[in-house]
This record gives sequence, C-alpha cells and structure tokens, in this order.
Amino acid sequence: MAFASQRNGFVVTWGRCVTLRDAATAQQLISVTGPCGAVTSMDVSPDGRYVVTGSARGALKLWDLSTGDLACAFAGHETNAWSVAFSGDGQLLASGSWDGAARVWDVRTGKLIREFPCNGSVGTLRSVALSGDGRCLATASDPSGITLWNVATGRVRLELITTSPLSGQIAFSEDGRMLASGFSDGSVRVWRARDGKLLRTYVGHIAAVRAVAFSSDGRLLVSGSNDGTVVLWDLRSVVGR
Repeated sequence: MAFASQRNGFVVTWGRCVTLRDAATAQQLISVTGPCGAVTSMDVSPDGRYVVTGSARGALKLWDLSTGDLACAFAGHETNAWSVAFSGDGQLLASGSWDGAARVWDVRTGKLIREFPCNGSVGTLRSVALSGDGRCLATASDPSGITLWNVATGRVRLELITTSPLSGQIAFSEDGRMLASGFSDGSVRVWRARDGKLLRTYVGHIAAVRAVAFSSDGRLLVSGSNDGTVVLWDLRSVVGR
C-alpha cells in the first residue's frame, strides 16, 4: 500500500489488481489488472501521477492513475520483480529482481539506463532505493549486505557492514543523507549515506522488520515488523550528524 497524496487517495494491490481509493471514503476510483502474474512490488511517483508495479514474472508496468491506462512497460527482468522505487524527482525508476540484478530506468522513455549485478546468488536481492536526486542507488541482498552505487558510472561507492541478515526494505531520507534498513533480528539501523557511518541502531520489534520509511523532514522513521507492530522512531538526535 502507498499514499497518493496529490490525488487524496491511497493505492492498494491484491493479486494482479491495483486499485486507487479515496482516502476519506475508501471508495474505488481506479482499478487496473496486470496481465503478467501477481503484483509483488509497487511504488507511487512523487507527483502522484503514476504507480509502478512489479510482478512475479518479472514484468514492470507504469500505470496512469488518472485514467488507469498503461503508460509504459519496462522489459528486462526474468523473474520476480521484488522491489521498485522512484527517485525523488520521479524521473528515474529502480527495480530489483530475484534474477540477481538491479536496474535503473528512464521513466519518460522506458529505456534501461544501467544494470547493476549484485553479488548475492539468485533470489537474494531484497530491496532497492534511489536517493532523492537519483545519483545514488542502494541495493540490499544476502549475503552481500547493503551496497551504494553511483548511478552515472555503475561503480560501487560504499559497502555497509551488516552483522545480521537483512529482512526487508531499505529507504533513503528525502535529502539523501540517511539510509535505513530492517533486519531479521528485529532491529532497525540508520546510516549516514555519505560515508556509511552507522548512526544508530533501534531495538523494539521482536520479529523481522519488513518495511521502513522516513518522514519528509527526516526527523521520524517508521518501521513495520512481522510481530504485527508499527513503531515510530525519533531521529532528531541523529539528524545533522
């Protein structure tokens, strides 16, 4: 699920269906059905115009939320497109698949900009995230951990040391200064993206953390876990460090 605040709604997926619903009434506004397997990932563009979906068969589709029409299809992944993420300006799209590769696409043209061969084996790429300016790609995979890439050159910028298995999503703060991820031991960790310094480890969940997200001002972080809880963390002590 993701908010489409510019349309006063939220987007949900179920099976092959993607639905835009009114945030106040939950009334269905738009519904589309993908032709290529169950939806396994999705993200809403920053301007709220589009939703991108990844499927169990590797298909990536860009849908217009005003009409429900297919705006673009991105061809390249061979199997489960497990993670998708827009850049902050909405011009780039990152995708990660169980085929072991991450890719960055031009949203306007649908063309592949670059492929990033992650070092994990097939099926271990957990998540991808793009910095707000689209210059940095983060990938999370087992057993490689978290890698930061230069999108323009395709070169590795940093490799973050992780002592516990990754369990879910990674996310950049809106300004691109911080990166967060959840782990199978229930912890949430926040790094400084510039140099990979671990800023803080948060402990509160009792099961694997599957999702993390920063507030727009970077002062709060929310995490969701398999223990059925959602926790809001205060980042004011680490902002600016």
